[in-house]
Amino acid sequence: MKTFEERHAAWLDGHLDETERAIFERELAGQLQLDPVAEHAELDRLKLALRGHLAQTRMPNPDFFNHRLLERIEADRHVTAPRAPAAAGWFHSIIVKLTLAGATALLLGVATYRGLISPQLEERPETAYLTQVLEAKSSTPEVTASSFNANAKEEQAAVLWLDGMSHVPESYAAADENLDPDAAP
Repeated sequence: MKTFEERHAAWLDGHLDETERAIFERELAGQLQLDPVAEHAELDRLKLALRGHLAQTRMPNPDFFNHRLLERIEADRHVTAPRAPAAAGWFHSIIVKLTLAGATALLLGVATYRGLISPQLEERPETAYLTQVLEAKSSTPEVTASSFNANAKEEQAAVLWLDGMSHVPESYAAADENLDPDAAP
């Protein structure tokens, strides 16, 4: 549905067909209490007065004004045109963001390990000897060593199994200065 102004302009210009013109003229007479014939006559008098008193002025340099208008239109077109994002730009930004998030998570993980977990893993003095024994190599391939950690509530012990060796006499253990064979357990 056209607005009143659109229908009024079409009626004044004579662009309404017979049925639309009749309906609009009834609306003018009924609602606005205007005489359609007098309204049309006033418009015709105004057209004649304007044509008689207004002379067409010719611009002295039409090319200059046309050029200036075209420049301004082109400048407005560049200012108002939204910049189209690059097609692959969003993919690149997602990859960069994921890479930065991964690097940050890695740094936080290393810092947490160093700060919270690593101090608890300090080597106990009794495990140094066990490590030394396990790293010892035998010249015969039949000799193998395995270990088992037995942890009770208050005491900790490491059991070494030596397979492929002949019996070690008790006097051999007594040769170590830290072990006393006569001491009671």
